[in-house]
Amino acid sequence: MTDAPARVAGDVVSVLLPLPLSKPYDYRIPDDAFVRVPLGPRQVVGVVWGEGQGDVAAEKLRDIEDVLDLPAMIGPARDFIDWVAGYTLAARGSVLRMAMSVPGAFDAPRPRAVVVRTDHAVDRKTAQREAVMTALDAAPAMGQAALARAAGVGAGVVRGLIDAGALRLALQTAEPALAVPDPGRPGPVLSDAQAAASAALVADVEAARYVASLLDGVTGAGKTEVYLEAVAAALRLGKQVLVLLPEIALGAQWLSR
Repeated sequence: MTDAPARVAGDVVSVLLPLPLSKPYDYRIPDDAFVRVPLGPRQVVGVVWGEGQGDVAAEKLRDIEDVLDLPAMIGPARDFIDWVAGYTLAARGSVLRMAMSVPGAFDAPRPRAVVVRTDHAVDRKTAQREAVMTALDAAPAMGQAALARAAGVGAGVVRGLIDAGALRLALQTAEPALAVPDPGRPGPVLSDAQAAASAALVADVEAARYVASLLDGVTGAGKTEVYLEAVAAALRLGKQVLVLLPEIALGAQWLSR
């Protein structure tokens, strides 16, 4: 698929909205992107879906309110949404909604109050107060409750340091970044059967073969670790990996691994 031609401000494009709509609406937009557009009295996030259809008079066109600072939805993803809509006889906007099912992901991060040091020294040093300051040095972007837990003290100790002027509350708008996955991070030693299964999956990944593979094993047999070997192989090749977890309880364990 070739890249879309560069557009300039004032160009008319189609924007598909995640609503039960069969076709996109025309707006003016400078770039392919996720965008926030006016729809009646409200604003909705949608996706630029190509050139405008031209069925709205120029004087009636409304400007897009905002171009979101997010990677654009690539052509193959838009083609897949079109295909699913056609195959299931569903409105394209309804299919798009499934692909944009976390509205909060398109909102700006909400500021949160974190505890930071000030220029004032601690006036009355105690073991608990020293523990708070040490914990704050190790992880400086924490709220009051998190700081108290990290220091192993009560919330009143943190509040006392704030009242004394040694600490203060500040608003932090940036979300903490997740660590970049390390495909070289060692995991458990695989058994012979696990190693054979992982080698087959890795070979398919490295050869860029499209294969549907099924691992047969009881709970606790190590199937996830076998899959992770294929995930690591894809990451080493600079590719992306989509992992579907069977239950939300595995989320923390998965991120830790």
